[in-house]
Amino acid sequence: MVEAVVTLSLLALFLAISLPALGGLLCRRALDAAAARLAGAMAMTRQEAIARGRYAGLVFKRAQGGDWYAIHIDGGRRGIRTSEVASGVDPRIHGPIPVGTSEDGVQLGIPLQPPIRCVPPSTGVLPPGGDPIRLGSSDILSFSPIGESTSGSIYLTDGHGGLRAVVVYGRSGRIRVWEWTPDMNWRRQ
Repeated sequence: MVEAVVTLSLLALFLAISLPALGGLLCRRALDAAAARLAGAMAMTRQEAIARGRYAGLVFKRAQGGDWYAIHIDGGRRGIRTSEVASGVDPRIHGPIPVGTSEDGVQLGIPLQPPIRCVPPSTGVLPPGGDPIRLGSSDILSFSPIGESTSGSIYLTDGHGGLRAVVVYGRSGRIRVWEWTPDMNWRRQ
């Protein structure tokens, strides 16, 4: 009987120590998975533009119930435009795709902590709680029929200080995922 009590006490102690670490690991993995899904959607959008010989774009929406994005194809032959997306001229061909799930807490965002440096190659500082969609004046990531794109970054957070940036490099259309590390630096994943 004493052995069982000691064993159960040790098990309870082990669980009490390991559960917070496990929770942090699960948050990081959810954030990594969301960033990988977004990078994959960007690559798929680029391939759609090349295959169809028309502009294709990833349109981002911030919403109370959860952020999402969708792939649209150029129907007006003038590029992907907000007004043409709204009117249906640039039709949605895939999505909407949620950024995260209601369980994982991943969303478009910049954590509310001391200012964070912009992800390379950008310079400057991200304001806490600032706009996580850094694509110029719109919330559309557009790819041309030859695979070039809008340059920019999309920031994802888990609500617990975790941060990832999915970066698209304009002329080449390269897509990279970066992680903000605890030592206050960006690291390419």
